Amino acid sequence: MADPAVPDYLVTRDVAVTAQLVVQPGVMVAFEDNARLDINEQGSIVAKGTDEKRIVFTGKRKVRGSWKGIVIYSPNANNLLENVDIQYGGGYVTLNGLKAGLTLFGVGKSKVTINKTKISESGGYGIHAAAGAVLNGFSTNNISNNTEAAIFMTADNLARIDNQTVFSGNGKDVVELGPTIIEGNMETVWDTLQNNVPYRFNGDLTIKSPLRLKPGVIIEMGNDATIDIDAAAYIKAEGTALRPIVIRGAQPVAGHWRGLRSFSTSAANELNYVHISDGGSKALTSTWKANVAVTGQGSRMQIKNCTIARSAGYGIFVSYNSAVNADAATVNSFVANELGTLKHE
Repeated sequence: MADPAVPDYLVTRDVAVTAQLVVQPGVMVAFEDNARLDINEQGSIVAKGTDEKRIVFTGKRKVRGSWKGIVIYSPNANNLLENVDIQYGGGYVTLNGLKAGLTLFGVGKSKVTINKTKISESGGYGIHAAAGAVLNGFSTNNISNNTEAAIFMTADNLARIDNQTVFSGNGKDVVELGPTIIEGNMETVWDTLQNNVPYRFNGDLTIKSPLRLKPGVIIEMGNDATIDIDAAAYIKAEGTALRPIVIRGAQPVAGHWRGLRSFSTSAANELNYVHISDGGSKALTSTWKANVAVTGQGSRMQIKNCTIARSAGYGIFVSYNSAVNADAATVNSFVANELGTLKHE
């Protein structure tokens, strides 16, 4: 019987796949230092293991970042990683100065389905999905013990991240995003993540189409970042008393991020059982700092049962041609907002 600790294949240099690569259940592929597996645009990969016979891509040396990792350029919709372990990759900068165990390029709109897959011990991120890359499916994965965050991605794929995937032991147990624009014709829904893992935005979040947040979702905003809601869009953030939605700074200090600014004229625009804190780094309008600003001709928002805290300005600011519910000052809790609770212009 073959020794399961001995690899079936040893890769000594970069390999470029330009046809379909099928990896059978139970196969182990080890990579020497700085070797990489590229699934090029003309190629594809089907690596479908089983619960009993997982497929393993690993480093010859069991050290974080000992090999470069897997890079998928291919737009083939059949690309599949299922019951796969990807270990010790992320030893090479592949895109935008980032390292990852698995990198999905966006220029050619790479596509892949990732199910029941464990990505661990990367010298960078677990997964880096660039703008334009497509997760056809993403379910019940385990992304753990990587040097950076579990995932770096754009919001195009955020709704596909399921709440059964485990994130643990990473340098940052977050799903990390750069500047992001939500657009399209359909309502986008973001679910909660396992173990209270947050979505962390390093740049601005611009909402140009409807966005709904499920109870328990946690959003963290980076330094001076802003959430903007366009006039034709809305955010429907409905938590519960037991599972509030949390929108906070990546650092828990007043004025870490700029705040949420809503131009929405939609009756669906709502914050209910939301804890929002740490805004007010810069003015959300021409003059005023706040955690939440409702501004623009005809803009409106329902704000109820919320805790609005630690703003470096007001808790809520409402411009003269905008509106919030008449009882907003009394049905919400305001804590330690430097300029006051609610200001109507």
